[in-house]
Amino acid sequence: MPGRARLTCRRKGCERTRYARDTFCSACWSQLPGWIKAAMMRAKVTRDAAQLTQLTIKASDHLAGKAPAANACSATEAYSRTCAMLGEHDEIEAAE
Repeated sequence: MPGRARLTCRRKGCERTRYARDTFCSACWSQLPGWIKAAMMRAKVTRDAAQLTQLTIKASDHLAGKAPAANACSATEAYSRTCAMLGEHDEIEAAE
């Protein structure tokens, strides 16, 4: 598309093109150790879950005719939901 900036890989020294949703190009992603990939994907799921929860609360309040709920979603609740989605235990509390 004209006018759109070319997205390059964020790995140092790499100039390959990457997709907008990705941080690295496919070649650099395949070279990363598995634990780094898992940590990056877990962080993305956590961010997405928190954003989705906030959008859901905002939409339900809007449909019910209420004012937007302030801080209705705490970090601990989002962390617990994300752990449940990933099938993990949430004994460790999320950092706030």
